[in-house]
Amino acid sequence: MQASFDWDSIELSDAAVDSVFYLTSSIEDSEKDVFVPSSSERKAKDQENVSNNITELTNITEFLEWYKEYEDESDDPSDMLVRSVQAGLQKERSKWQELLQGVSDTLNSLDRLRAQYSEVAGKTNALHHDCEHLLAEQDRLLQRAQQIDTCLDYFNHYDRISAKLNSPYLQVTAESLQPVLSQIDDCLEFVNRHPEFKEAHAYHVKFKQVLARCLTLIHDSVFSVLENAVFSLESQIDQLSPENAFTLFYGRFRSHSAKVRPLMELLEDRRSRSQDYQSALHECAAAYVQHRERLLRPSVQAAVTEMTARCSTDHCSLARTGCSFLLHLCDDEESLFRQFFRSLHPLLTAMLRRLCSTFYDAFRPTVVHLQHLETLSELCHILQREAIDLAAQQQQQVQRDGGQADVQERLVYRTHVYANSEILGFRPAPGDLAYPEKLEMMRNIADSLNTGQVSAGGALADAGLAAPHPPSSVSTNMPLSPADLHGMWYPTVRRTLTLLSKLSRCLDRGTFQGLAQEVLDLCVQSLLSASKSIAGRKTSVDCDLFLMKHLLILREQVAPFQLDAGGIIKEASLDFSKMRSAAVNLFSARGRLLALNRNNAFLQFLLDSHPDVVENTLDCRQQLRATCQRFITSASERLTQGVAEFCKMYSNLEELNSNSAKQSAGNVALLRNQPWSAPEKLHDLLAEAYKRLKTQANTLQCFKSIESILEKHYTEEELQIIACPTVEQINLLLNPSRE
Repeated sequence: MQASFDWDSIELSDAAVDSVFYLTSSIEDSEKDVFVPSSSERKAKDQENVSNNITELTNITEFLEWYKEYEDESDDPSDMLVRSVQAGLQKERSKWQELLQGVSDTLNSLDRLRAQYSEVAGKTNALHHDCEHLLAEQDRLLQRAQQIDTCLDYFNHYDRISAKLNSPYLQVTAESLQPVLSQIDDCLEFVNRHPEFKEAHAYHVKFKQVLARCLTLIHDSVFSVLENAVFSLESQIDQLSPENAFTLFYGRFRSHSAKVRPLMELLEDRRSRSQDYQSALHECAAAYVQHRERLLRPSVQAAVTEMTARCSTDHCSLARTGCSFLLHLCDDEESLFRQFFRSLHPLLTAMLRRLCSTFYDAFRPTVVHLQHLETLSELCHILQREAIDLAAQQQQQVQRDGGQADVQERLVYRTHVYANSEILGFRPAPGDLAYPEKLEMMRNIADSLNTGQVSAGGALADAGLAAPHPPSSVSTNMPLSPADLHGMWYPTVRRTLTLLSKLSRCLDRGTFQGLAQEVLDLCVQSLLSASKSIAGRKTSVDCDLFLMKHLLILREQVAPFQLDAGGIIKEASLDFSKMRSAAVNLFSARGRLLALNRNNAFLQFLLDSHPDVVENTLDCRQQLRATCQRFITSASERLTQGVAEFCKMYSNLEELNSNSAKQSAGNVALLRNQPWSAPEKLHDLLAEAYKRLKTQANTLQCFKSIESILEKHYTEEELQIIACPTVEQINLLLNPSRE
């Protein structure tokens, strides 16, 4: 049976495609070689044969006979060829049908194979996918197992670390402890990073314990090394001498740093990770400081005692020697400490302060008993300047705060005592108040010296020799006149300026400002007292000149000190006068002590009893201004003394005339008829006053007054005889620069 199939839907291999092509080619070749009549030809021939041999058949016997005859007729030899060909074709057809059946079976097999292949491919893909999934799961499990092993390894470190630390063969060195500390740090960091693990807290405590054990081993090792070093040096303390002191205290002690410094570097590198390392480092530094102080304190005390005994009278030398000794001690200790530790520690500073306090305890009693300001100022300068400069050169800080504060405090106290006793309490000798005699004497000396130099210059010129300077320059440009020497100053002024110059180098600006203003106040008071004494024995002009001169000297000499407020002294005090009145009111209103209203006496006492702050101001510039104004007024009165007396006599005359007019006496005295107001006398009076006007003074008002009086009572001819200067002439005389 021939099956129908779709060649396009069948997927054949290359060999199957070649076989089908070969069979198709063979069939086509066979059809070309065999002649096969067509169906129309066969039908025509059969009809012809039938028409020629038509026989009527009535029964089966006739049919069988006819069929037998037909077969006999068919055995014609001429048809043998056709029959053979037909037989061959039948045979070939059977073969090709078998072949087609085989192809059909093959195609069916291929379809089944294809279906099976698809099924196998699907199962293979599914298997491949499952394998991949299993491999991924295997990788995940392996990774998880590795993570578990990694995490578990941190916990397993505890047993290994504990066994190593408890081993009797463990050597406490940086090489052996560095991996242990690294493992402990990593384990602690891991446990802190994963607190969700079941036994994380328990192992955190365990790792802390082994860390403490390891740090204890380091501390004990360092303590043992330091103890052995100090013990070996203390056994040789009897052999101490200035020549081998440095070698004994520093050279041999430094030789032990090779055992300590690597351990300290381990702690210093890890101190930022945990507080335990900082505590261990602090304990090791404390042990080092303890042993060094135990070794050095007896020697430092002996050295301080020796210095104090050697410089018992020379306090400045004691301060310099002590500062130098302490400075070198601090420098050597810092250098030695850096051999054991990488950086300095506050405990070292505390130890150095305690060692320096040994010198301070010996130096302070000498300071508090010092009386001389020069010595105190020099000591303060040494502690404040020289020690600081030397320390800055060597990058050190001398422990000088307590000593400097004591010296400054003592200096301030002695300054107050000196100012009250030697400045305010100064008792001047007659020569100190000899003004203006001293100035006149020094002026005469200066004139005599100038005259002698001018005469010497003329003699040299007569002899044909050139004088070193022209005579005019000798008299006008003397470098130092005897009158300008400090010896001409009042003693309190000289002492004040000397004292301020010393204090300015020793005290800080704030303390110096306040103390300088107090000293200046006392100096001004002493000058006022001296000016009163001069006024008692001389004129008020000499008093004012003396006071102005020294106030100007103070202002000029104090300017470099740059005092705040320009010499203005402000003192604050408390005024308790309100407390007294409030207490009186409280006792007078005892009945209202328990009143529950605004009139409660006790509440009113609390509100009214607070003291007031009163500020007292003393301005040296105001004192100088008042003295200058008083001197100007006095000079003006002296210059216009006659004119002022004439104006006063005229006022008396006017008052007399007004009284007479009130009494209707009728005898009115005329001004020009008075003997003291004659034109000739007035001319002499005004001419003399005009000649005395050689300095600026308050005289305009006097001349205005007398000018109005003269214009009122004298004629034009008499006014010409009097020749009173006009106000313009007075202004021109007083202010020549206005021309």
